[in-house]
Amino acid sequence: MKMRRSMLLLVTGAIALAMVVTGCEQETRWAYRPMISQESRIYGDTGHTRGSLSEDWVLLGEVEKSISQVEPMVKGEEYFISNTLPVHTQIYGDLEDESILWASYNEVFIRYELIEE
Repeated sequence: MKMRRSMLLLVTGAIALAMVVTGCEQETRWAYRPMISQESRIYGDTGHTRGSLSEDWVLLGEVEKSISQVEPMVKGEEYFISNTLPVHTQIYGDLEDESILWASYNEVFIRYELIEE
């Protein structure tokens, strides 16, 4: 029993030392949800997809800049920026309703809703 306790303390100490030596004490970075921004608007991925869009949706542009998902979303640019979609991903919208965007990616359309303006 004493041997088991000694081994447990030795293993626990070794793990604690390894964490300090390898830098596990560093600040934790979190990934932001998938987003698209344009000007002062930020849209968040809703998790909803479609295989096609009606003719009411028009091509608004393409993602022109892709940023890291662990950094805050960039705002203030006239073009579309995404933290998950690659550059040249097509963005569709309704000219009368700016609250929803659709991104064409991997042969499906992904719905994004306005979360900040």
